[in-house]
Amino acid sequence: MERRPIVTTFPSSDGALRRAVDRLMRQGEPVRDALARGLKPLFPRVAVFERDLTGERPQLYVFRDGHYEADSEDRWWEEDGVACVCLSAATGRLTKVSPEYAAIIGAPPDQLLGRHYLEFVEREAVEAARGMFDALAGEREVTTEAVIRRVDGTPVRIQLHAAREGPEIDVRYRLAPQA
Repeated sequence: MERRPIVTTFPSSDGALRRAVDRLMRQGEPVRDALARGLKPLFPRVAVFERDLTGERPQLYVFRDGHYEADSEDRWWEEDGVACVCLSAATGRLTKVSPEYAAIIGAPPDQLLGRHYLEFVEREAVEAARGMFDALAGEREVTTEAVIRRVDGTPVRIQLHAAREGPEIDVRYRLAPQA
């Protein structure tokens, strides 16, 4: 009987990455390549490394940013003019859209209201995105990087901070710095 690997995620504070990994591990074969393939559409810089020592349980290390980076103290989501969207925690549909978010996504705010957050995710990233959404059920805040899809279909790498506030999730966005 093959033992499932222990999986460690970096940064360890990224609950969304952890939930995405857990969700993908439940979906299929828990091997390094399958996990990397499932995460890459949402976390394009992800790297998955395997440690397999004789006599020890296999272990995978998942690095969201491709390598270890210390957690930042930058609380950019508290700044004025940050792109913001609110969505229903029950349905995943957008209930409020800021002009800054509309500019990132490429459509007027009124054309975005009522749309489901999965419409802005690559098809290959749906399970990972659901894991990210699930993270907010168990945690009050999530800060991570990901890729979203603009209305015209082009991908854009962003940083996001999401906080559950009662029946809604407040999500703040900014374009991710170029690596």
